[in-house]
Amino acid sequence: MATPTRAEIEAQWVNAAKCLEQIIDAGAENATNLIGLIDTLEQSYEGDYIGESEAAVQAIRGALAGVVTPGFAQEVQRPYLRMYCKDVIALLNVATAGDTTMLNAMIDYMRDNAHFVQSRVITYGASAAGASNVGTNQIVRLVKDKDNFDIEAVWIDQKLIRCILDHNTGRDLGNELWSIEGQSRLKDELKRSGSGLTGSLAGSVSDDSLLSNPSFQSFGGTAAVPTSITDWTSSVTVNDTNFAFDSTNMFRKGPGDGDTTYSLKVKTACSLTQKLTVSGNDLSRSLPYAMVLIYNAETFSGQGDLVVRMGGVSSGTVTVTGQTGWQVLVVPVTQNWAHWYKVFQEDDLAIDIDLTGMSGGSVLLGEALFISGTPFDNLWYWVLPSSGNATYLPPEIDDEFTFLDTAADTSLIQKWVVRAWNYYFPHSNGSSIGWSGS
Repeated sequence: MATPTRAEIEAQWVNAAKCLEQIIDAGAENATNLIGLIDTLEQSYEGDYIGESEAAVQAIRGALAGVVTPGFAQEVQRPYLRMYCKDVIALLNVATAGDTTMLNAMIDYMRDNAHFVQSRVITYGASAAGASNVGTNQIVRLVKDKDNFDIEAVWIDQKLIRCILDHNTGRDLGNELWSIEGQSRLKDELKRSGSGLTGSLAGSVSDDSLLSNPSFQSFGGTAAVPTSITDWTSSVTVNDTNFAFDSTNMFRKGPGDGDTTYSLKVKTACSLTQKLTVSGNDLSRSLPYAMVLIYNAETFSGQGDLVVRMGGVSSGTVTVTGQTGWQVLVVPVTQNWAHWYKVFQEDDLAIDIDLTGMSGGSVLLGEALFISGTPFDNLWYWVLPSSGNATYLPPEIDDEFTFLDTAADTSLIQKWVVRAWNYYFPHSNGSSIGWSGS
């Protein structure tokens, strides 16, 4: 048999996916569909002997739903995945390769050749805080992968994040425990609604930071006349002209702070640097990271610019002049692919905090949190303090946040790859789509 071309394999795959799609349409999406007809029937029930009919029509639904389960969707699509890897990518040992190996090879090929399927066109909703929240917190979410594609292997539903253990019920201040859950799932795969997923998140505190001395609690000399900032390299001499450690104007008490909590008072333009080798921590290519600097320019009327760099690429720059309260700078500033080590890696990776153009006043530094995200439904989350507050208020039980995501979901191939394997292909929306009919 002749070796099929890429276009021929893709056309076959589209035709197979259309068969799966037809089941969904007949079951739940068409103007007249099985679920709607069953509902109409159930609303009309009267008289004896109804149970036998009910059992039979539910068996019809079960049979139809059974052919669009993830396992069945894999069986329908696997031959085309295997052919793609054998005849297009020339992957060795395709006959015995696992689905994960083949999917990863296909994703790499499509990315490297800018060959895209139709996107699901997901709108990732912003965080919405509960009206009765007590704490001054925010939830930061990452929806981009390390190749700058939207993460499309997600359930389209509302995620509810609720504080379930606070600082009064066994957790450290700022390290509160939060539940995260999707909406309830429907009974089968004919009509998808909520994910039914559950998980947990924890608030980020200095003890979580991959940096050493992240809250500037350790120093040489005295608080008023310091001689060094432990594990941080300063571009200017560490003395009382340039720095002080302030135990009155501090952000919050960290779990490991001891009897006294300090903030670092920076009185002059300078750079503070820490190489990752100082802490001895290792990073992972499969995790996204954020650098979070908590600072205050209001208390001592600090003026100038603040630049925070995470490795070779990711940076955030803000003008601190005139800012109020404690500010929380998250780097990268926009939650994008620069969170991934692949993007910000550098030889002998370092974190840099630069105060430039200081024309007066001082800036307080509270915490430098270099932390990885927590996964849920293939997206990534950080629970952090929010900006602009004079005083940090910890969250309490039942504080909550929601994210509501929606999707046009006009894709075919992407939809069924997600449903079958919880994977997604490199994608686009418009003229750059190379996979016809996808």
